[in-house]
Amino acid sequence: MNITIIKICPMIALFPALLSCSSKKTPELAPEYIFNDPNLKVISSVINRKEGTIAVIYGNTPAVNTANDATGEHVDGEEFKMVTWKLKPMPNWYGTDMNGRMLSVETVDISKKTGENIVFKYHYEPAVKQESHVKTRDSSKRVAFIVGLPAAVMP
Repeated sequence: MNITIIKICPMIALFPALLSCSSKKTPELAPEYIFNDPNLKVISSVINRKEGTIAVIYGNTPAVNTANDATGEHVDGEEFKMVTWKLKPMPNWYGTDMNGRMLSVETVDISKKTGENIVFKYHYEPAVKQESHVKTRDSSKRVAFIVGLPAAVMP
């Protein structure tokens, strides 16, 4: 009888462990942190410590080419998007920040027809309706800032 108890006790002890290992959970990113546009590439980024924000400027291929070009001459069809997030402390990594919730997406579309002036079309979309972190809504200044940043040097 003692032999039977000895054989059963380890099986009973292992049963809860087997149940706890049966489900495989993968971490998921919160949707308020995600920006995904497969047609755009990173051009540059800006950290504003005073406001506690980080912005990444994305662009389509013509926009990336212009940002990398020293002359900075714009061509028809360029699209720039500046996505801004609130910074938040990175857990378990003292003194480092990471993207928090998304604040806004600012879009600049550029059109230029032969013999005509360049047209910059600006659109501001807050991530949360009725909330804006951009203090000045002077679209000409925002456009100049977004399209004027040179591309970050990529290895």
